[in-house]
Amino acid sequence: MRIELKWVEYRGGIVRFRIPKAWKEEYAPEGGGVFYGERPGSGTLRLDLVSAHGAGHRTTKDLVAHFERKGPFESLQDDLRIRRSRHPIVEAGVSGFLHRWEVAVPVPPDRIRIACFTYAVAARDEDDATNRSEIALVDWSVRRAEYSRDPGRTDPRGTG
Repeated sequence: MRIELKWVEYRGGIVRFRIPKAWKEEYAPEGGGVFYGERPGSGTLRLDLVSAHGAGHRTTKDLVAHFERKGPFESLQDDLRIRRSRHPIVEAGVSGFLHRWEVAVPVPPDRIRIACFTYAVAARDEDDATNRSEIALVDWSVRRAEYSRDPGRTDPRGTG
């Protein structure tokens, strides 16, 4: 079965990625996006951004090196770094798992943005074939997303 995709232009293009066309999109005024299918047992994808400026003489390269010290990572295209993890969670009394992708985006000369994608799913539904496919799709989409390095684009909280 082929899934039809659509582009999401998150916060004016800071991040541009693809999700299933049927998924709903919700955005908080202070930042963050939520994306989900409306079927029972569906997981929920969230995206948040965190930005940091280099203090003193810290360069973008220094900030990326700091990100790399926090745990295992992979290199992506264009000097991007990605870290993927999976953690048990409890939301509203329901046990589940949180799949997390953190993408370090250097923004020259002295900033870094971390795009944090999470996919939360109830433990009882994680092995559902559709959810497994969605997790694989999210992984594919995060790795092929477009990440702006424009220092003029900031997140709505004003942190960069």
